[in-house]
Amino acid sequence: MKFLPYAGTVRLSGSKSILQRYLFMASLYHCQTILKPGSVCDDVTEMADAVRACGVSIKTGKAAIKVDSLGLNLHTETTVRFNASATALRFWLGRSLFIKAKTVILISEQLARRPLSPFLDDLQSWGCRVKTTEDNGPEYKLRIEITPPVKVPEEVEIDADVSSQFISGLMMAGTLAEEFFIIRFKQTPVSYLYLKLTEYLARDLNVNLDLDEGEALVQNGRFFRCPQTIMIEPEFSGGAFFHVLSVFTKSGVEVRNPSKYRFQPDWEIISILIEMGARFQDIDGKTCLQAEKLHGIERDMQDNPDLVPLLAVTALFADSPTILNRINRLQYKESDRIKGILNTFKKIGAGYLCGNGSLQIFPYKKRPPKCVLDTQNDHRLVIAFTFLKLHFPQLELSEAESVKKSCPEFFSILASLKQKD
Repeated sequence: MKFLPYAGTVRLSGSKSILQRYLFMASLYHCQTILKPGSVCDDVTEMADAVRACGVSIKTGKAAIKVDSLGLNLHTETTVRFNASATALRFWLGRSLFIKAKTVILISEQLARRPLSPFLDDLQSWGCRVKTTEDNGPEYKLRIEITPPVKVPEEVEIDADVSSQFISGLMMAGTLAEEFFIIRFKQTPVSYLYLKLTEYLARDLNVNLDLDEGEALVQNGRFFRCPQTIMIEPEFSGGAFFHVLSVFTKSGVEVRNPSKYRFQPDWEIISILIEMGARFQDIDGKTCLQAEKLHGIERDMQDNPDLVPLLAVTALFADSPTILNRINRLQYKESDRIKGILNTFKKIGAGYLCGNGSLQIFPYKKRPPKCVLDTQNDHRLVIAFTFLKLHFPQLELSEAESVKKSCPEFFSILASLKQKD
């Protein structure tokens, strides 16, 4: 295994998945709090802008985000705009069911290409009136107007294999129900760990939310309570990369976690790397992994689809084949990530088999030609393909700006860890 010249300690911005959930809850309840560390990534910025449209004061920064929702205008018509954050959009669709006023959502062409009709169909079946209009200027492809039902149903049934984000939005907004709101799943939810993340965070705010693989039971949030300061886990779309990088260094790379929790599904990269043969250390809130070599594994990725691009390129450097199962959801992410991975494997001449929702990756023994890897403007592909570029500098990325969606400090941190020859 080739070792890379990197070492040091990584301090990341706060998790966008967690920050978005706390900000979203501020659009539902009155509170004053400080979220530390904060983030200025695109996803958090879009959610903050949407919440501001509800009369909430938010001051964003990398060190902290200050939230004051005492001026919240809850049941009033609002117009929000989403360019790239599917999470913010899908949360807001769930919110529109419970707000006693029309919700207007403007979305970009990029988001309009992603699955949308299942959520709008659900809202209509639950009594909402939904009107969509296309071609709303050069920036926003689609305008969606949602008028809530006269009475919100106490119980709904949903296809849970479409989006955990929409369900999370319903779970959080469902705390506005008169007494309780039940979401029944027709099948085991996709990305179930993200729903567990929503449950954990809601309970931290004294909201009674009970979840299992069959249903979610949400009680009215009249006892909502928000701490004055909330410590946020680091953003682990980037953190997962630095743990993989650590395995390929002699001295190791530490990732600092100021929070006592590890709720993000991306933390699973630690157990995956341990299964592949890495040794793990957790000392004083700093985590580090190292290994002499990695072994191939077989893994179900149903609950961790976002890790697949990074894990797929990591598997190229294992000493035996790796099989990643149940990866079909990747084609519906920011880009068709399956296509992005396979196109890169073809360009560099990597061995793989793909079919029936599984990807088998064989150890890579070649030196790739000079070529450009297409990131498809997807932050997860940028992060994954950067790991390839560290091993093979002749490779280039088609773009790297999209990493700002989740981890804008990614490349500056990476540069700070580079050791001099």
